[in-house]
Amino acid sequence: MSTTVTKEVEFAGTLFKVCGPATDSYFSDLHNHMAGNKFFRKVLTSYVRPGSTVIDVGANIGVTTMLTSKLVPQSRIVAIEPSPIAFNCLRSTVEANGLRGVTVLQLCVSDGRLPSVHLLETTGNLSGSHIIASDHPTTTVEGGRSVIAKALDSVVDELALDRVDLVKIDVEGYELDVLNGMSRTIAKFAPLIFMEFNSWTLVAFRNISPRILLDQVRKRFGEVHYLAADGSITCARTDDDFLGLLHTNMVQHGCVDDIMFSSDPKRLTIGEMQNAHQDTGWRDALKRVTGRWRNLNGRP
Repeated sequence: MSTTVTKEVEFAGTLFKVCGPATDSYFSDLHNHMAGNKFFRKVLTSYVRPGSTVIDVGANIGVTTMLTSKLVPQSRIVAIEPSPIAFNCLRSTVEANGLRGVTVLQLCVSDGRLPSVHLLETTGNLSGSHIIASDHPTTTVEGGRSVIAKALDSVVDELALDRVDLVKIDVEGYELDVLNGMSRTIAKFAPLIFMEFNSWTLVAFRNISPRILLDQVRKRFGEVHYLAADGSITCARTDDDFLGLLHTNMVQHGCVDDIMFSSDPKRLTIGEMQNAHQDTGWRDALKRVTGRWRNLNGRP
């Protein structure tokens, strides 16, 4: 087993302390991974307001939790990680940085059908640890370990959260399970959802076509926002848009993208308005936002 260490990483003018296994590939290339979180950082600064409640599903060793605490002042964060090794690092990262308002939980977020699932921890790259598909929690899978599983709705109820503004999901192919277990949370709070879209893990670990995931998200939420190659946030609404997103993901981006959506379009227009004032197309963005607001409120 690799020795766990804590190292300092300077990013965006701030010195962070991160705990992780010394030989872990993600941990070894930490600065580049933090720099690669451009979309997530843009969401935190443009779409999430101070004092928000953020749930980090699949928090790994704590990088996204740490960035959220830094970029969203007075936030309450619930960081959830099923891997025992990664969870210990997550807790150490939170403590080393003196992060306040952070609750850490060791469990797997699922659809709530089973009380436990089997987790395969990938040595050398904890960020790739994933749930092993199984119909029964007692099924023995070589290399896997049983971990507690709960629906996000249950977690929200147990913590008595009175608001949920952002849910970040990175669960290596089990995204639909998480979404299916947070129906009440979506209905009550309509949070912004920021989710990894990894075509390969969907097929390899969950045996689900990436097209099915996109179809389900589109059916429930209508539109998906993602980061285009030029750094702008692009919206997929039509059949062609979603096929274009799928093609870009599988052909150009190595099967890995991040997508953002919400059942409340106003969650998306807040950031769109802020971005509109930062580029030359602000008038078009203003028209899109105004038109969507009128439709929401029944205005002509």
